[in-house]
Amino acid sequence: MIEAEDRERRAKKLRQIKVLLDKADATGFTEEADALRQKADDLMLAYAISEAELDATRRPEQRTKPERRRIVVCGVNNDLHREFGDLISIVAAHARCRIVYHGLDHNSIMPLEVTVFGFPADLDYVDMLFTSLRLQMATELEPKPDPNKSFEENVAILKESGLKWQRVYELLYPEDYAREPVVPKSVGVRFTKTYTDYCERTGRPRMRTSPKTYVRNFALGYVSRVADRLRQIRHHQQETHVGGTGTDLMLRDRAQEVADLMHETFPELSSAKRRKLGKLDHGAIEMGRAAGARADLGQTRVGGGRKGLNA
Repeated sequence: MIEAEDRERRAKKLRQIKVLLDKADATGFTEEADALRQKADDLMLAYAISEAELDATRRPEQRTKPERRRIVVCGVNNDLHREFGDLISIVAAHARCRIVYHGLDHNSIMPLEVTVFGFPADLDYVDMLFTSLRLQMATELEPKPDPNKSFEENVAILKESGLKWQRVYELLYPEDYAREPVVPKSVGVRFTKTYTDYCERTGRPRMRTSPKTYVRNFALGYVSRVADRLRQIRHHQQETHVGGTGTDLMLRDRAQEVADLMHETFPELSSAKRRKLGKLDHGAIEMGRAAGARADLGQTRVGGGRKGLNA
């Protein structure tokens, strides 16, 4: 009976949060959208606090227990294994969860998966927020041609998002590519000239970074900026909603339960070795940070995204 009531209460709270996030996604005003997303995140924290307070009044066997879920972070042949791994780590920590990586040391030759440990509502939030941020970053890295812009400007925008000329052709000529899925051999030379001429005519700085380097550095900047924003949200919450010693202790006790479950499941954890960053492109990093500043921290326009599987 208590479990059914908990599930119903959790579902109701997540529906309230979804309404706020949908409103944030729909508004064209940045300040209003940020306020709505902040309120949604505050509701998640308030829910966690209320659940901790409720559990404190129950017998031990009736209290909500932390759980674990397996989530696929990215598939095989993805060059952004590390960056996506960092992103879900940041999101999980923000939602009071812990993670264990599976496949991180194999780079892109195996899917990267994680086991996420946390209380049920927090796990739902991690899944929703990570899926959203991952797809938003993918959208930034592959924008759609804008019919209101000139052909030359679209070439420049697609090029500067880190796409290879072959992919630019597919996006600019979708009907031709659908009829005959072969990219003309001359497309690189032709688009390079179009891009160079456009930059010279308009005074636009010409990007000379390789697509692979640009994408990796963009992702690095994006994840860094998202981390900064989530850190600011937590600072605001600590001052506004937590504050009291009793609340701090309750949240710490729940955090310890999550950590205990993680170590019981994986008693011999080892720290993942960090890969060297490689060539840096500070322009790409700043572009990524700008995209991270624009990212919707928890919006649900990506509804229907893959949910994590119960382990």
